Amino acid sequence: MNGMDLDTEDYVVSMDAVNPDFEIIRKEHKTETQNLEELENEQIKDSLTTLMLTVAEKGYGKRTPLAEYRITRAAARA
Repeated sequence: MNGMDLDTEDYVVSMDAVNPDFEIIRKEHKTETQNLEELENEQIKDSLTTLMLTVAEKGYGKRTPLAEYRITRAAARA
């Protein structure tokens, strides 16, 4: 997996990229662009209204708003 540091026993079950809701960005920030490079991180975060469910090995689950996660660009390094 490129860009992720996992321990030898860890593995990724599923992963997906999330796109912002451009309709919310248009209404809230009065901008028509759909080019992610032209948007500020806060504008993108404001449009992320869904939750991510993370489930651990023993079945413990946690729902977290996507807006709480750090925004990265393709092949970004932390």
